[in-house]
Amino acid sequence: MSETARQDEPGESENGVSDEDVVEVFKHHESPALTSRDISIVAGCARDAARRRLQQLADKGTVKRHKSGNVVLWWHPDYVDEPSAPDELESIDVGETNSVEEIEANPEPDVSE
Repeated sequence: MSETARQDEPGESENGVSDEDVVEVFKHHESPALTSRDISIVAGCARDAARRRLQQLADKGTVKRHKSGNVVLWWHPDYVDEPSAPDELESIDVGETNSVEEIEANPEPDVSE
């Protein structure tokens, strides 16, 4: 098999992009979720090479992916900030008013004229 027809092994550099190159992009990029185009621009490789490398990393469980419409977002779980919840939620007193009382108190104006 020729060198150009050979499939790169997982982790091996493909057109200048390795697993480590891709992980470094996630580690230092300001956005937690990236597209294969984002990876290709920062890592300096072809978009297809970035996509193949991302899929190999996803197959190994290193990165996660989500497809929404025509866009596939990729992220590295170690470099995503988890939302923090407050230790204790405070209740808010809204009084005794319910939605029926609000509607009766503020009827919609008649616009049929």
